[in-house]
Formats: sequence, structure tokens, C-alpha cells
Amino acid sequence: MKRFARLGWVSVVVFGFNAFAWSTLEGCSGDDNGGDAGDANPDQTGPDVKNDVVPQEGGQDVVQDVISEDAGPDVTAVLEFRQAYALALCKRLDTCCNVAQLDASAGDAGIAQCMANAESPNLGGIEFAIGEIGRSATLNSGHVVVDQTAATSCLADLATLPCGTITGSTYDTMAQNCLGALKGNVPVGSGPCYGSVECDNGYCQEPDGGFAPDAGGKCVALSAQGQPCSPIGGGNDQCMYRGWLGTTQLRCDLTETEGNTCNTEAADASFKCTAPTANGDGCLFEWECASGTCGDSCQCIPSSSTWTYPFFGVCPAYFGPDSGLQ
Repeated sequence: MKRFARLGWVSVVVFGFNAFAWSTLEGCSGDDNGGDAGDANPDQTGPDVKNDVVPQEGGQDVVQDVISEDAGPDVTAVLEFRQAYALALCKRLDTCCNVAQLDASAGDAGIAQCMANAESPNLGGIEFAIGEIGRSATLNSGHVVVDQTAATSCLADLATLPCGTITGSTYDTMAQNCLGALKGNVPVGSGPCYGSVECDNGYCQEPDGGFAPDAGGKCVALSAQGQPCSPIGGGNDQCMYRGWLGTTQLRCDLTETEGNTCNTEAADASFKCTAPTANGDGCLFEWECASGTCGDSCQCIPSSSTWTYPFFGVCPAYFGPDSGLQ
């Protein structure tokens, strides 16, 4: 069974855990760290959040009312990268999704609609690269800066994103560059933080009583193999930095696959940080595999191998129901 058939099941199970835990784009590969920001934080929905406002294409506009009066000095640069990222991703997906269209009567997908979705704290782009800065507490914290070298590489990677199939190594490079474009400056053991992107490593641990404007969390070290990880929100962040980055990678054993059938047995999940999966064993997501590549048949495959992109669900999630693979 191809991974495309997995989308509906994964959506039901994931949303049963948490309405924003990993995006419904999850199949057996790809955009899999969307949802609840990968940090277990509740969504910030204060009056200064306007994720539905999209600057004009090609401009350097900044939506001023997302910036608080006491915001850190790098907020404008972060917002400009978020806009450039969303525009580059959506321009490329506009081509890919129209190539993949099943409904020939559908018009060209709207770039502005796609950008609004990409910038939202619920979708957040590929591997949730810009999702956490959709929350005002994280955006205005002063703890996030732009790495211009990684940002430039990320935008170039998005502009040449393959349509149809993509190799694991190409996808991994793109994900690393795009996630690496935003750097946190809070060291492990310090705080406050509201998202793992604010940490220079580790993850942002929620304080007792939950996040609040006057009660941020603390950046803590990643969990060791065998230690528990949460089945909701940012469980995978507890095992690998921001769900993807890092040199010593573990994975949160959220679900296990059954052979090559893509049937997932949630009851078998250990919810512990686990060693990466070897080639030939079952997977749902890229980050599970030691190779960084989960194939269409839900098995880890070599990074030089290809899998289908955009996969089932990507196009309608960004552009709407008439924009490609449903």
C-alpha cells in the first residue's frame, strides 16, 4: 500500500492525541512537524497576532501589529525571512500542485492563500520551519535571529524543489537549511522560552501550570534513549532538536508500522526516545529513519532513493481542495 493511503488514518490518530500535533500533511514522508509548533506550547492568540495578513508579493512589508513594543531587535529580519520563505515555497508548490492536479477545471492556486497557510502556527511550512514564530510570545522574545547563510541556501533550495519525486538527500539538505535559518540564543538550562526555536539546543520545556505571558518555560537538554517523550505537541522535539536538526538523533516512538503495509498500531508505541530506524524497516516520517528517507511504501530507504513529492494532502492543505492531489 502506498503511503498516500495513510493520510486519513494518520490524521484521525494524530488529532485524537492533539488537534495541532503534527499536521494532517503526514503520510509516510515529508511535511511532518507541523501542528503544535513542535514544542508542546498552546497556540498564542493574543491581539498582536495576525497570521492571516500576507504582505504583497515581492515586497519587504512587515505587518507592524505583530511586533510588540518591547520586541527584540531581530523581529523585523525574522518576519522578512518568514515572508520570503512562504513566497518561495508557495511559488514552487503552485507549479508542482498544478502539475499534479486531478481536477482540470481548478484554476491556478492562490499564492496569497498558500502564504497565509505556510506562515500560520498550525502548518508552518516544510518541517514546521517557520511555524513557531507565528506565535507572538516566541516572535517577540528577542531569542530568535536569522542565519543569513542558511536562509539564502533555504530559499535557493525551495526555488528548485523537484516536482514529482525527490531524493532523500535533497529533501534533507533543504530541511536542514530552512530550519537552520532561524537560530535560538537561549542556552540549555536558561529561560524563559515559549518555543524550542528559541533554544540553541535541546527543547523548551513547559513550566508547571502551562505557558503564560508571565510564565515561560526553560530550555533543557534533549532526552536520552529510553526516556519518555510526549505523544502530543512537541514529543519529537524532546528526542531531536526541533524535530529534525542535530548531530545525535533519536526519534520519539509515537507509532510503529506493521511490515510494509503501512498499517499503524498505535498500541505498540512506547512513547520513548528511540534509535533511528534502519533501512527496510517500517516508517511514517523522514525523521524516523537513520537515512533520513521514508519511502512511498512506508519503509526506510537509502538517502539516494526517491519518494513522491508533493505527496497526498500537501496541495489542498496549502491551496485549497481543488489544487491537486487530494
